[in-house]
Amino acid sequence: MTVEEAERAIREVVPQILDDLPDEVRSITQNLCVRVEYFASPEVLSIRYCRSLAYYHGFSLRERSAFQPAGWPDEVVLLAGPISRFATTSGRDVREIIRICLVHELAHLVGLTHARMRELGYTF
Repeated sequence: MTVEEAERAIREVVPQILDDLPDEVRSITQNLCVRVEYFASPEVLSIRYCRSLAYYHGFSLRERSAFQPAGWPDEVVLLAGPISRFATTSGRDVREIIRICLVHELAHLVGLTHARMRELGYTF
């Protein structure tokens, strides 16, 4: 699988996944931006686990205050390069990888820990 094929799959699958979310979950994604990059920038790699397939940038709902002013939207970034490499080397379906990545990053928005995500099956 090429990076371009992964990027195309991401652009096709993400809207479907977001549409399929339960209403109560979809309501928290109103101020969320989902974007695709080929690879993480060096700045991101310096502060995040370097084998990431995706990452969340923002403040979880648990970290927010009613007094906090509205700011930039929270952001989920899906990394087409690492996703395509992982799909190729693991033999896993790229759409399933994307779904797990997106749900994993949305779990950060609601404040779930990595341990809880592992229990729920939203990690690789």
